[in-house]
Amino acid sequence: MALTVHGFQSTTSAYRIVQETASGATVLTDVVGSGGSIYCITIVNSDQTNQGVTKFFLSSRDTPTLGETEPDIALYCAANTSARFEYPQGLSFKALTFATTRNFATSDTTAPGTTKVILLCR
Repeated sequence: MALTVHGFQSTTSAYRIVQETASGATVLTDVVGSGGSIYCITIVNSDQTNQGVTKFFLSSRDTPTLGETEPDIALYCAANTSARFEYPQGLSFKALTFATTRNFATSDTTAPGTTKVILLCR
């Protein structure tokens, strides 16, 4: 896990880039410390054989339990590819919380291979 959150150097922009270079089956909770909106999610899966599914928990400030709490959205990225998801109007969140597993099932807690998650949010 290597989570970084970067703001822009301008006082006129409240946008932030959140980057997790090794997203896995550990839930990263409230990574920006407040509510906001997501405008772009990029997932890079460098695992040669296994898919990755990044699960986002956005509607509550409570800490979800991976394998039990239903995610608000789950985004798929095939093995050895990248995927980009854009939300021009913004995807609102109360707390930006996410984890990546190998399968879509809510009950899945299988750690994926190397998966990077990059978000543009405000």
